[in-house]
Order: sequence, then C-alpha cells, then structure tokens
Amino acid sequence: DPRPVDGTLTAHPGLGVAWRDERGLTLAGTERLLRMNGVAVPERSPTEGTSVEVALEGRWMGRIEAIDTLRATTQGALDELRRLGMRLGMLTGDARGPAEAIAQAIHLCAADVEVDCSPTQKADAIARRRSAGRVVAFVGDGLNDTAALAAADLAVAATGATDLAMRVAHVVLREGGIARLPEALLLARRTRRVMLQNIAWALGYNVLALPLAVAGFAPPAVAALAMALSSIAVVGNSLRLGG
Repeated sequence: DPRPVDGTLTAHPGLGVAWRDERGLTLAGTERLLRMNGVAVPERSPTEGTSVEVALEGRWMGRIEAIDTLRATTQGALDELRRLGMRLGMLTGDARGPAEAIAQAIHLCAADVEVDCSPTQKADAIARRRSAGRVVAFVGDGLNDTAALAAADLAVAATGATDLAMRVAHVVLREGGIARLPEALLLARRTRRVMLQNIAWALGYNVLALPLAVAGFAPPAVAALAMALSSIAVVGNSLRLGG
C-alpha cells in the first residue's frame, strides 16, 4: 500500500516512490510501478543490473542501471556461515537476471532464491519456513526488509541499515557488513553456553548447600562464604566472554 511520506512524496514499498512538484507527478522505481500508473515502458535488453525506471506526467523519461558488486569479504563470511551449519538463501525484490547473477556468485542453488519479492512476500516466505519447523535468521538493511525482519526468529540489520530496520532488528551490525555476522553468531553461542553453565552452577549450589544449612551442618558464616564464592565463580565465568 502507498505510504505518504510528506505532502509531496509517497513511498510504494517494493516498487518505488512518487512525488509531485511544479513539473507534475514524477515516478521512480520498478517497471511495474510505472505500468500501474499507465506509463508505457520500452523493453530493455537482458542485463545483470537492476533498473530504476523514471517517468514524468505519464511519460517514460529513461532508466538508471545499477549493477550490484560483492564485497571482497562476502564469500568468506558466507562460507563460514555454512561451516556453522546454516542453510543460506536469498529473498530479493530484484528481477531474475541480477538476482541470479548474485546467487551464482555466492554459490546459492536456485531452490533457495526467490526473486521479484514484495515486502509482504518476503515476510510470507519466512513464515512458510518457520511453519515447516526451521529457525530462520534474516539479514536486511532497507525499508523493504522491515516486514521480513519482524517475521524472522533472528533479525539482523546490516551495516548502513535504515532507522526502521535497526529498530526492528535483534542484532545490528555497525560496521563490516555481513563479514561480521559469523563472529556475532559465535559470540551468541558462547554467551548462551556460559549462561547455561552459570545457571547449572547456581542451581547446584542451592540444591546442595541449602539443605546442609537448614540441617545445621553448615554454620551461617560458612554458608555466607560459600554464597560469595558462588557469585564470584559466576562472574568469573562470565568474564571469559571478554577474552
């Protein structure tokens, strides 16, 4: 649905934007957005880029071609995620040509790639995977990714994400792009392991020490010292995360 941004600008999620000024109504976005507004768009030759079509007052004015390039660190990060047991996929609003070019570059199989997705379709794709019993993490950075981030078990906002995407995300990568994602996941796993260790230690102390104290086998001073040592052990174990 169109979302008025201010008096002159309207965002069409997954399609583009429209704004009105002294020249009239300008559209910038996908071919579908222009055709929805009655604008005839010339056919274009096959390309590995993404095009932004531009129209003014019902007339096609031209297109901007953009080609996505992979960061040098991207493939290494994706390989590390695979080693961590992740199954990777891609949900994108791009057309099939540019999406398949990126998918091939990062070694994704066709079954794990969905193209030309609206924001709602991205969220629906995640919901389908979750209903099949999968735990889904989604990495996004734009306004069109917000619904998908909200639908995922783990929402990660990539470097340079919009304010809304960062607000919805559980994790925000402040720098380094997805190259830092394996590191973040490993830290999360270590944190969970340490938390479970601390819980087990605290439960074990209380299960063993409290009956002894109640039965009178442990004097109050000894019980207090043991409690202090238990707290020190938990804190010390947690500090290992900073190493």
